[in-house]
Amino acid sequence: MKRFSFAFIIGLLLLMGTATYAQGEFRIIGNNDYEKLDFEFINNLVIIPVKFNGVELSFLLDTGVKNTILFSLQDRDSLELKQVEEVHLRGLGNDKPIRGVKSFNNVFEIGKIVDRNHPVYIVFDQD
Repeated sequence: MKRFSFAFIIGLLLLMGTATYAQGEFRIIGNNDYEKLDFEFINNLVIIPVKFNGVELSFLLDTGVKNTILFSLQDRDSLELKQVEEVHLRGLGNDKPIRGVKSFNNVFEIGKIVDRNHPVYIVFDQD
């Protein structure tokens, strides 16, 4: 496991957050124009530490995903979900739709980068 710190990752995250209609708006807290992030590079995957409604999680950075999707929440009983509605998701490697929820108005923090109105999809089916 190697740890890197690159400023371009912030630009990529900001671009992803503001370029999609469904996402909220990411802002850097403070007077800086950029934020440096520590992340882990494991088997060609970029893993970033985030806070979702105050709970620390590890996220896989995937530039091909349009929306934020949470998996593997079985050990996160204390995760607060706001404004939840049931949805059926397609395209997750299965022909049948998978039951999940969409949560609105969440606080999503990556270092000093914050989105206070972040929509998130949650998939509970581990298969």
